[in-house]
Amino acid sequence: MFGFVQKIILSIITLGIAGLFLFACYFLFIEESRGVNFNNIFPILLAVFGSVSFVFHLKTIRFYKTQSLQNLNFDNHKVFWGLNLAFIITLVLLAIFFIYQFSTMYAGQPYNMEEDMLLGFFIVILVPVLVSVWLFLDIRFLYRNKLRLERKEKLDAIDNIKGTRNS
Repeated sequence: MFGFVQKIILSIITLGIAGLFLFACYFLFIEESRGVNFNNIFPILLAVFGSVSFVFHLKTIRFYKTQSLQNLNFDNHKVFWGLNLAFIITLVLLAIFFIYQFSTMYAGQPYNMEEDMLLGFFIVILVPVLVSVWLFLDIRFLYRNKLRLERKEKLDAIDNIKGTRNS
């Protein structure tokens, strides 16, 4: 049951991130009429990958609802698995980008960031990192269940062959 609730929370967080960056894309490209450059690529990537990640969570939520993983086909979602990994990598790159931006902003100045600025810095960096770790652990859990299911099916097939031979 915890996995199902965790999957719903992760879906909501992913949808929130995708929506936030979709709004950022709208603001940057429609309202501000800015062109695409390296600094503007993160909102595009996070909006697209976040949306696909949300769909991935909707498609894989049923893997948490059932007690048995029988008759669940993991292989239909390979593209979604890959794009969800791309979303994780993009979140980590976003955190690295923010670290770089903060370090260049305060490069020549004495280090006297105010508490509010320091708190904002950690929130902006920690949120993408924590969400990406959570997403990675979710993918790892699903992949391990897939391997466990494949091993179980092979052992069941061997048991069926042995059972029919002994009859």
